[in-house]
Amino acid sequence: MAGENNAKPKFLRLLVLCVGLSLLAFSFLLHTQDLRIFSWAELGGGDHSQLATVAAASPGTRHHREGLSFVRANTDSYGDTENKSDKQLLREGRDYILSEKDNDDLPERTATLQPLASGATNRSSLVAGNDSKEQLEWEHTMETRFAERKDLLEEKCENYNGSIPKDVKRTLRDAFLYSRKYSFLICVTAKGGASTWKTHLLRMNGYTKYIEHPHETNLKKRMIAEKLLSSSELYRKMHREEEEVTRVISVRHPFSRLVSAYTDKFVNGSLSSPGKNKLNLYEIALRLMGKPVSPSVQVAVPFSVFLRSVIEENGGAVDMNRHWRPYSTNCRPCHVPFDYIVKLETFEEDLRYLVLKLGIKEINVTTQKNKSSKSKSPTYEAYYRNISDDIIARLYAIYKEDFRLFGYEVPQFVKEALSKTVR
Repeated sequence: MAGENNAKPKFLRLLVLCVGLSLLAFSFLLHTQDLRIFSWAELGGGDHSQLATVAAASPGTRHHREGLSFVRANTDSYGDTENKSDKQLLREGRDYILSEKDNDDLPERTATLQPLASGATNRSSLVAGNDSKEQLEWEHTMETRFAERKDLLEEKCENYNGSIPKDVKRTLRDAFLYSRKYSFLICVTAKGGASTWKTHLLRMNGYTKYIEHPHETNLKKRMIAEKLLSSSELYRKMHREEEEVTRVISVRHPFSRLVSAYTDKFVNGSLSSPGKNKLNLYEIALRLMGKPVSPSVQVAVPFSVFLRSVIEENGGAVDMNRHWRPYSTNCRPCHVPFDYIVKLETFEEDLRYLVLKLGIKEINVTTQKNKSSKSKSPTYEAYYRNISDDIIARLYAIYKEDFRLFGYEVPQFVKEALSKTVR
């Protein structure tokens, strides 16, 4: 018995010693392995004590910690911080890091770029190795791009001064897709990357079978937000800023989108018959061409006739076919606080950033449905060369809000048409 009693204190002392050595070794590794977290946490609100929490939570992240300290210690140089969000201050701190700090002591070992584990929120971080300076600069460029897009949308919406057009207040019922795993809500519009996004959302939601047509009715219940959420849940996730959800809207140049709709639905002007499935799309065009409205009629619809049918259908934007209905009428862009605006023109790079930022494992960033070959396809402007100024001006009136809200430059041929048709 005495031997057993003497053995217990020895065992306890040995256990305490092992635990202590383990903690010491772990602490040493944290401070000597040069693991640095270079992306800034995106905080949805709160005071500057949250910034200190972020800095203190990751030992060894000198640049991150010093940048945040600089922001807090030099608020006078930034003016009135009361009217600035934490995101703005974080971006300013990052600008300081990029412009002032010497990054020569960054690790020289083989680069690694690791998103957080699946289910990470939009407060995720990236761990970088020897390419960390280049990665930091790229990430900064992407953050700036998304911030500028968001700021522009907010500015344009504020300029309405309470008189937002009725159509811009509308929501297309099935425009919002949702992933519960990633708390990811996105508004997409037909011919604006919808096929690609639906494929990605199906993968994010665990669908592993081959996807030929992501628009199939039986797949809607796996990705359409209103199928996955109750009405009250969907409303909160769309409108409440305190909700833990990443909100994204995907857009495209309005006149480019029209060309895409034409080449897809009207077979780029080739001789074809609408059949029962497309008869509603062809109805106005057939009438304008003096053709019988029949599913078996053989017809080649010129681009000019397609555009005239779009204009004639526009008794109100919300009544237009979804393939060319303005996306500003689908997604409540002045009411939903979108975190990211993805543009089809920069789609792959935008998506690559979101995948890394949110730790999404299921998305293949090179997957893009219905993507045309640039070497074979003419530019969208070429389709408008022989279109009358009157038609172009009337089209612009329909899609004006899409241009304004999302910063698309008005093409020169549209400006010229508008100048000639001013009454």
